[in-house]
Amino acid sequence: IIVVVNNNIEAVFHIDTFSNLRLEAKGLIEYLKNNNIQCYILSGDSNESVFKVAKELAILPSCTYGEADANSKKNILT
Repeated sequence: IIVVVNNNIEAVFHIDTFSNLRLEAKGLIEYLKNNNIQCYILSGDSNESVFKVAKELAILPSCTYGEADANSKKNILT
């Protein structure tokens, strides 16, 4: 999870897999959304895994990117 505020990366969090999703991850995403911060998932993992995590965290499918290589990630972030 990358937290970006006013086009500046403010924090980076790592979520390993859906089965290892930390309990506080959902609360963090909820907190960010309640503070008008749009949340995205950008991962090189399979779309299936990434969308499963996004659903659990209530992140919109339109804000979810899976199977992204380094170039794709760079293009999405810039």
